[in-house]
Amino acid sequence: MKFLAYLPYAIGCTAGLVLSLVIGAVCGLSDDVKMVESVALVVLGGGVAEWYWTS
Repeated sequence: MKFLAYLPYAIGCTAGLVLSLVIGAVCGLSDDVKMVESVALVVLGGGVAEWYWTS
C-alpha cells in the first residue's frame, strides 16, 4: 500500500518528462538546456501532481 502513496508523484513526473521531451523537440534547444528543462519539468510535474492530489 505504500507504493500507491507515490502514484500521483509518479504520474506527475511522467507527464513532466513527456512535456519536456515535446518542448525540447519542437523548440530545437541545445543539449544543456534540454537537460535542465527536463529535470525542472519532471520535478515540478511530480510536485504539482502530489500537491493537487493531497489538497
